[in-house]
Amino acid sequence: MNNIGSILKRLREQNGLKGNEVIDKLKDLGIEISAKTLYGYESGRNSTNADMFLALCKIYKCQNIMETFSDSVDDILFTNNEWNIIEKYRVLDKHGKKMVDFTLNEEWDRSVKEIRNVKSETAEFSTEIIPMKENLLPNTNHRRTNTAEDVPEITDLRILKKRIRDLEEENKFLKKQTPSLRRNRSNP
Repeated sequence: MNNIGSILKRLREQNGLKGNEVIDKLKDLGIEISAKTLYGYESGRNSTNADMFLALCKIYKCQNIMETFSDSVDDILFTNNEWNIIEKYRVLDKHGKKMVDFTLNEEWDRSVKEIRNVKSETAEFSTEIIPMKENLLPNTNHRRTNTAEDVPEITDLRILKKRIRDLEEENKFLKKQTPSLRRNRSNP
């Protein structure tokens, strides 16, 4: 969970309220505290009780306490939107629930497959290392003389296509460099 005190302070500041203004608003709600107590809540030295916490959230116009005070969506049981969907689902007739269930299950299956594919592609790609041999690196001092044994075996088609594109780019670069190298060699 986030530090509740720092979030309360941030909410107060976002609402443009000073400590004494918050204390006055709390008095209007029938709650009396000192400025020292309020700043203790914000610094984390003191903890609020439930009534005080809810009163501060009301003053700070905090619409969704779970989202505001939670570290991640995983900490939230349900968002307001999810509660609304559940409430709508409960009102549906048998056919409506069947349609929602079907759609939800199909989309869930599709999403899980997609996530698994992305994870497996990432794992394959990130673990695939193609070592560059010294004689494959561009070097303007000598012509490249590599043989089939010098090129690593590539089984993944995507990596092979990328390697071909890289080699084509390298060839273009070397072809552009060749005329200037010939001129430089002939004029020592």
